[in-house]
Amino acid sequence: MKNLFKMVSLFLLIAVSISITAQTKFTNRNNDERLANRIVTTTDVVTKIDSVDITNNNEIGIIQVTMIGYAKDSASGVTGIKQCRYNKVDGVLTMGTVTDLLTTVTDAELGAATFGLLNSNGKVYVTVTGVDAVSITWTCLIKRKSVSTVL
Repeated sequence: MKNLFKMVSLFLLIAVSISITAQTKFTNRNNDERLANRIVTTTDVVTKIDSVDITNNNEIGIIQVTMIGYAKDSASGVTGIKQCRYNKVDGVLTMGTVTDLLTTVTDAELGAATFGLLNSNGKVYVTVTGVDAVSITWTCLIKRKSVSTVL
């Protein structure tokens, strides 16, 4: 009788474990890394250089951007690394505070040139802001690490 009880208990534990495991599947996306399009700015208007489309619902992750802006005429630059947390639940994308992993440094000749991250229409955009009448070539490395839940 004890053995029968142990076997039934073990069977129930296995069945419940399989049932719970079968309901949720986690998919890691740890290798999403790419160079963004190279773009040249000559104004102080905010310009979208690239975007990351968050297509999966119920996804949480981190986006990191390493940026280099270079003005060859003055050999001046803008460099830095920014990162933010994001979460997409039921089609609504929210972003946390954008933080500097490497403080943005802008050479004096480039004044207020900078870059950032922007949440719009289910995408995270990488933006740059140049300087009037100065040609700045921007390039960046975008890294995305995320986990999404598929029910």
